[in-house]
Amino acid sequence: MSIWKKAIFIILIAVYLYFRLGPILNHTVPYTYDQGRDFLKASEMVENLKPTFIGPTTGIMGLFHGAWWYYLLVIPRLLFNGLPIGYYYFMFALSLLANLAFFFFIKKEFDDLTALFYLSLISASPYLIPISFTAANNAVVPNILLLFIAVSVILLKKKKLAKYWLFILGLTLGFVFEFEVAFGMFLIPVFFITALVIPLIRQKIYNLKSIPLIIIGILIPFLPRALFELKNHFLQSKTIIGFITAPKLFNPKPYNLVFIDRIGAFMGYLKSIPFGEFYPTIIFLSILTATAFFVYRKKEKTTSQILTFFLCLTLFLFLISLVYRDNFWSNYFEGIQYFFIFIFLLGYSIFSKQNKVIATVILLIFIGVNGYAIYNNLSTKPVKKIYGLAEQEAVFNYVQNKTDKNDFCLRIYTPPVIPHTYIYLMNYYSRVEGYKISSYDYRNNKCFYIIESDPYRFRVTEWRKDNTPKNAVLTDKKVVTPNVTVEEWTLK
Repeated sequence: MSIWKKAIFIILIAVYLYFRLGPILNHTVPYTYDQGRDFLKASEMVENLKPTFIGPTTGIMGLFHGAWWYYLLVIPRLLFNGLPIGYYYFMFALSLLANLAFFFFIKKEFDDLTALFYLSLISASPYLIPISFTAANNAVVPNILLLFIAVSVILLKKKKLAKYWLFILGLTLGFVFEFEVAFGMFLIPVFFITALVIPLIRQKIYNLKSIPLIIIGILIPFLPRALFELKNHFLQSKTIIGFITAPKLFNPKPYNLVFIDRIGAFMGYLKSIPFGEFYPTIIFLSILTATAFFVYRKKEKTTSQILTFFLCLTLFLFLISLVYRDNFWSNYFEGIQYFFIFIFLLGYSIFSKQNKVIATVILLIFIGVNGYAIYNNLSTKPVKKIYGLAEQEAVFNYVQNKTDKNDFCLRIYTPPVIPHTYIYLMNYYSRVEGYKISSYDYRNNKCFYIIESDPYRFRVTEWRKDNTPKNAVLTDKKVVTPNVTVEEWTLK
């Protein structure tokens, strides 16, 4: 790359790091029931050397995500000795490496300008910022999709294809399923349908040498699940078959409303890509891609065919999603934004080859957008708000300062009922810093109560009735954050 391109690369990487490292350094990262549960599971696997064959729940009764998420969490658990923020640094590093690898892939397969344009799209993206450090199983899917896109491009571009690419393709499909079951259930059949429609890839996929390699690749991520199935009388298989043949819908909708709902969902995916969630930006990128395709498709035949493949893939994902008539949550297609981004990249790459002046001007405009994003962030008066991991650490630090390293009683109310988040923090501080594990029973006639806010006040009232002795009186109360209060109760 020339000096000015290297300078742009450094600027865009700086923007990328600025928007992602801030929340991590401030500990204002998502820390909910799911994170507490998953961190506890990873610690259990490390401390007890106890493997698992199934992952967290999907929201469908009896159906779970794959166990690979827990095995992935074991890495930061070991690297950071269980430090809560360590999991987020790990997820950030994973996402950064995936995006850098994809940048260099675009640079190699297309050109420098297209690779830089990719960075300009993702650096200040309101969707891609939080997903790049969130410690959740679905947050891994976007990174897998980048590999899926890269392998698909190689399959479409290369005349002589190394067979291991077919195996890797299968792995990406299998791992998407294991990290986000809903997306995998849609993506796997849609890929094979799309491959059947597009002649350029059909001949490479649908033959006796290729199909077994892809199938083996898909099945390998399923191995822990298969062991779980054998041990539990094929519970997952029965659940999936039952879900397909006789789904239990919580909020069934007529197909006209389903269609409107999916349009809204896909528009939401598109809107979440550009800074400011600005629809005109999406309209501009769509016009740019359509113009490039229709004007230069004969000159850029291969790129146009790749574009056709991903357009069909995305369209078929939309169409097959219409079959599902219940509530459609955005994380069902976690990371699909990368498909849209890549479609825009293909349109841009055509202009980059055919008219570098236009391509350069467009790149500079989007660099300006990133600059404005930084300016807007710096000029906005910061609101001092503690939330996520920082909030619960502040609560625990307050309790620890009151109890030092002595035995103490702690009772916790959280809306999710099971306070996994606090339990993980307690276990970490006990193991690393020597603090005591709290008891439910009063110690020295005292007990601390952590009360999280709940819009359904009656639930807090009922919990208090069940957990406050009749002879206890409130002797101290501290509003640690707007969302959490710590109370000290003493027996008369």
